[in-house]
Amino acid sequence: MLGLAFKPNIDDLRESPAVKIAEDMLQRSDINLLLVEPNIKCLPSILSKGDLVHIDDISKDIDCIFILVKHRDFNAINFNNIISFV
Repeated sequence: MLGLAFKPNIDDLRESPAVKIAEDMLQRSDINLLLVEPNIKCLPSILSKGDLVHIDDISKDIDCIFILVKHRDFNAINFNNIISFV
């Protein structure tokens, strides 16, 4: 999941719909969720089951990408290098 903040380019996660979505996804036992939020250094406790990763650590092993917040840091991502379209 790309982006957890309340709005683009900030570090405020309070009342963020993206955090609620991530929290709901983490309740499923069959999902390994990688969270990318360039504006924070650690996850809040409600998301402790997730893995906070850097944008550069996104690999081709992922099944899907959810872009929840349009941070400027995400503009440079070349999704063709990450996702293989079938």
